[in-house]
Amino acid sequence: MSLRWWTALTVAIVLVVVVVTCVVVTTRSTSSSAAATLDRLPVVTRSTEDPSYRRAEFGSGWADLDGDGCRKRVI
Repeated sequence: MSLRWWTALTVAIVLVVVVVTCVVVTTRSTSSSAAATLDRLPVVTRSTEDPSYRRAEFGSGWADLDGDGCRKRVI
């Protein structure tokens, strides 16, 4: 095998190692940044449902007015 072939193979291997290293480093920093962001989010411990809200008081909200099988929002 010629020296050029070995040189090309060596350069290709080095490039692959550099690209893989960059991807791994980028992925790790993104994951830790996302985890840090999630840790800063507040946690709601109370129920968000409003006991005074009653869906039935607002009607069905959707109706098939023209009989084509597609229900549309009724305002």
